[in-house]
Amino acid sequence: MKPWTWQRGDRREERTTSSIRCLFDPEASPELTAAAGIALAEAARLPRETWGGAMLWGFETSRRFGPDLLLVDANDRVRAVVELKRGAAAQVTSLANFSGSARFLDAASQALPSDLGLTRWHVDDDPACTCLWHTQRRGGLVRGGLYQIDAYRHFTGWLTNGVTLPDPQTVPWILLDEQDRTPAEAFPDAFSADLWIPASLSTFARGLSEALDLATAVSAYEHLVTALRQLAA
Repeated sequence: MKPWTWQRGDRREERTTSSIRCLFDPEASPELTAAAGIALAEAARLPRETWGGAMLWGFETSRRFGPDLLLVDANDRVRAVVELKRGAAAQVTSLANFSGSARFLDAASQALPSDLGLTRWHVDDDPACTCLWHTQRRGGLVRGGLYQIDAYRHFTGWLTNGVTLPDPQTVPWILLDEQDRTPAEAFPDAFSADLWIPASLSTFARGLSEALDLATAVSAYEHLVTALRQLAA
């Protein structure tokens, strides 16, 4: 199987995530969806029975703010949160993206510092700046922000379109990383690093390759081949 040919300007991480999402559609191929769920569990060193046999759909949140991929059940309840990293640097998301949204009710979320910084654009040496981290500079100005994994794990603002997650402690939060980094290695000093589970993207890909014979529907087979080619490149 030839690796995918990426073109200049292609967003590898984004397109790979979309290809993986397509594998989680039990209406297209329940056998393939089950195999993809097992591959993900094994990549994260979770029991193969982590999902309890539930049918899972892949769901992508808005591009403005949210984890890369959710696995949801037939009742639109989140069963797993997945952040995909293909070697990219740690990203800081602006406080403005989730300012005003509620925090999850677990102790870890409630213990997050109350003063996270400034939501407005400002210069680095602004006397009012109490920012823990800054977004990328734009026009010489920055905004306060949090590492993306902290924002997702502690705040509910990315839950959209009827998707629910009553208790964040009951689902695995998975960092699926191309370089096999731990969350602490990928996001130095992140508040939630110990709340995310490291998972190897290469191990996930090997598990997916074992499912080629299960994709009986043409469309499911094509989705799987696309995902494997992209993961190999």
